[in-house]
Amino acid sequence: MIIFDQQKGLINAIEKWTPKAEHRMCARHIYANWRKRFKQKKWQKLFWRCAKSSSMNLFNYYLTKRREQTPDGVDYIMNSTNPAHWSRAWFKLGSYCDSVDNNIYESFNHWISMLGSCQSSVC
Repeated sequence: MIIFDQQKGLINAIEKWTPKAEHRMCARHIYANWRKRFKQKKWQKLFWRCAKSSSMNLFNYYLTKRREQTPDGVDYIMNSTNPAHWSRAWFKLGSYCDSVDNNIYESFNHWISMLGSCQSSVC
């Protein structure tokens, strides 16, 4: 499984070179980009409910709730990124990982870079 930041160009490359690999976009990065335009923090919970919905019915329910509060915001996010890349509702059944963001990977990368910077001294 591959999770990447909101790099739309990677979608085609990954589909071409690893067609059977499950790939996703980091929902945290999608939310951060969306929030630059739609700043009300109260909409954050509804975004994460859409991202973490375990079925299409739940996704559509929370999307409808979001549309009541911010119709322009829903149109913007649905037109800019396909939810199949960032919402659990589209993940394959039996997927071994239900993560919608890459926080664990970023933490691991940070830890690895810290080890690399401690070459001769005790960290």
